[in-house]
Amino acid sequence: MADLRSIAQELYGRPLSEFIAARKEAADDAGSKELAKQVKELRKPSAAAWAVNALARERAELVEEVVELGEQLRDAQADSDGSRTRLLDRARRDLTRQAVDEAAELAKASGGTLSGPAAAGVEETLRAAMTDPDAANAVQDGLLVATFAASPFEPVDLTDVVAIPPEGARPRTKKVKQGPTQLERKRLEVAEAKVEKARRKAKTAADELESLVEERDEIQAELAELRKKAKEIEREIADTERALDRADTEADKAEEAERSAQEALEDAEAELERLNA
Repeated sequence: MADLRSIAQELYGRPLSEFIAARKEAADDAGSKELAKQVKELRKPSAAAWAVNALARERAELVEEVVELGEQLRDAQADSDGSRTRLLDRARRDLTRQAVDEAAELAKASGGTLSGPAAAGVEETLRAAMTDPDAANAVQDGLLVATFAASPFEPVDLTDVVAIPPEGARPRTKKVKQGPTQLERKRLEVAEAKVEKARRKAKTAADELESLVEERDEIQAELAELRKKAKEIEREIADTERALDRADTEADKAEEAERSAQEALEDAEAELERLNA
């Protein structure tokens, strides 16, 4: 006779639209009143919880990769390895995005859709599974009725989010710490290439700055020399203008003297002509 866990595994593996009818049928076929009662109490999962359960069943390797990446992140954080933590954090974002896309495809294949809020719930739950081993076990067990989030200060509360508590921690081979993974190496190569490119650009900019500073200094020196010459020219102009003023004054006096002499000459000539008459 089937037990509650096996019945739950079958129920939560059905398309979400079939859950209510399938639960009634399973309760009717339970074989005992107590088991039937327990089956009837199994809660229908939310759309987001159903999607996470579907990932655990249909994309088990992807979910296992999510859990393993979470272990690597916790190790890196415990070792205060900032560089590795940053690389793994970028990998975490890529992996959760991929998992959410896969969840949407599974929902579509079952005749449903994954709304924006449901997709956010899937991502939040997978992130929590990366931070907490118990949460990871619950996700991989595939019997969620609701999604959940991690707390930075407390363990994940699974009280109301699983139909049946997991039977225990899933056995995982303890991985010996190794060097960067292929994904990390690729990201490291890209980062190093960006650093080298930035270094070359910085060197070019520094050389150009040095050249421009030298050119600026030369221009400033030339400008100072021109300003000095300009002051000298201004003094020469002022002296020349004063000399011109004096020359104008002397010329005016000379013109007046010339007029007076001309008038005296004319008077003398007139007197002479009168005497000769």
